[in-house]
Amino acid sequence: MTRNFRFTSVLLTALVAVVSLTAQTAQAQVTKPFKINGRGIAPDGFSLNGFSHVFEGNATYLGRHCGNGQVKINTIDGNNPFPFNPDGSITGTFESARPCYFYAANGDILACEYGKGTSGLGSPGRYTLAPTGQPGVYVATFVAKFVPTVGSTGRFAGATGGWVMYAKSTPFVLGSTDDAPYSWHGEGNLTFKK
Repeated sequence: MTRNFRFTSVLLTALVAVVSLTAQTAQAQVTKPFKINGRGIAPDGFSLNGFSHVFEGNATYLGRHCGNGQVKINTIDGNNPFPFNPDGSITGTFESARPCYFYAANGDILACEYGKGTSGLGSPGRYTLAPTGQPGVYVATFVAKFVPTVGSTGRFAGATGGWVMYAKSTPFVLGSTDDAPYSWHGEGNLTFKK
């Protein structure tokens, strides 16, 4: 009986330690709503071969910020060399070619990947280039989930969660290397380490 009592006592002590550690881990994180909006440019235009973009905006926990990223076009729907849909639009999937960096005014960095549907981060990003009625002129829309990744610092170090970002360009000439302005907004949740 003493042996069973000791075993039960050791087992209960271990169970209490595990529950206590789990409770401390759960308390060490906090999930908060996140909203973001801003505007930017693709300084070399929008290209179906991918493009870089720079931006500025305002976001929960970031405040006023600026940043940069790189879009990788993964697919073009339709049959090449004729990628056009019946309505004249061009659609497909995209993702970040490298982390997208958001630089807060206080120096904190939020590094994110977006559109990485094949690596468990949600569905792939989708884009649509819609014709405006003028030959060769389109308006682009992009939708992708942004997820924090390695490279975040300050309050964003170890952050998880994410948000869906919606971006829309002003009219641009496909193939042009002129600046291509866009605006974007999104919302979701970020989980921070305490």
